[in-house]
Amino acid sequence: MCNDSSIVVVDVDYRLAPKHPFPTALYDCWTAVQWVATNAPSLNVNPDSISIGGLSSGGQMTAVLAHFARDSTPPINLKLQLMIVPATDMRYVPLSITNAKPQTAETCRYPSAVSLADLPWSPLARESWFLNYYIGTDPATRKRILSDWRMTPVLAPSFRNLAPAHIVTAEFDVERDEGEYYAELLRASGNKVTTKRYLGVPHAFAHYNHPERGLSKSREFLRDSAELLRRVHWGTGQ
Repeated sequence: MCNDSSIVVVDVDYRLAPKHPFPTALYDCWTAVQWVATNAPSLNVNPDSISIGGLSSGGQMTAVLAHFARDSTPPINLKLQLMIVPATDMRYVPLSITNAKPQTAETCRYPSAVSLADLPWSPLARESWFLNYYIGTDPATRKRILSDWRMTPVLAPSFRNLAPAHIVTAEFDVERDEGEYYAELLRASGNKVTTKRYLGVPHAFAHYNHPERGLSKSREFLRDSAELLRRVHWGTGQ
C-alpha cells in the first residue's frame, strides 16, 4: 500500500500487553500521531494530509484515535480513518478460553459473533485469548474496561464531526457485524463513511497477500486500499 499509493507510512511500535495492558498501546499510538503532525516537515509529510489506519485491534485504536484527533487542541484534521476488520465492541467475548461458548442471538446484537464463533480461523476462543492478555481476567476490571468507550468505541459519547472513514469487513469473521454497526453509527451522525465486505475470507485475510500463494481477496484489498489512499491524498485513483 505504501508503494502503490506513494505515501509515507509510519508504523508504530507500540508497547504490548500483558506487560503494558490497556490503554498503553492506544496512547502510544496517539503520541505517534501527534508527533507526526508536529514533525511533518522532517518526514517530508504534508501536515494537512494525514490519515490513520489499522487492522483488528489496530482498527479499534484507529476508531478511538479519530475521536482524539477531533477533540485535541488544536484539532488534527485527518484525511481518512481506515479501519480494517476493527474490534469495536468485544463485550460479548467470554472469559474462558477452553470453554468459549458464544452468546445467543437474544444476548448478543451481532449475529456474526454468534454464528461464526467456532470457525477454524479466529474462533471466539482466540478472541478470548487476546482479550485476557490485554485487559486481564479479573471480572470487575474487565467490566470496567469494557464499559470504557476507549475500549468499546461503539459507546463513544459523540460521533459527530469525525474524519471520513472506510471500514473493511470479512464475511467469515466474528467481528464482521460490530465493524459494520460502527459504520452505521458514524453515518447516522453525518460522517462520510464507505464500507466493503470481502466475501469468502476470514478475519485477518489482508495478511495473506503473497503474490503466488496468497488469497486473491487479500490482493484485491491491497489494490482497493492503495487506490483509496491515492484518491484521498493525491486526488486521483491513478
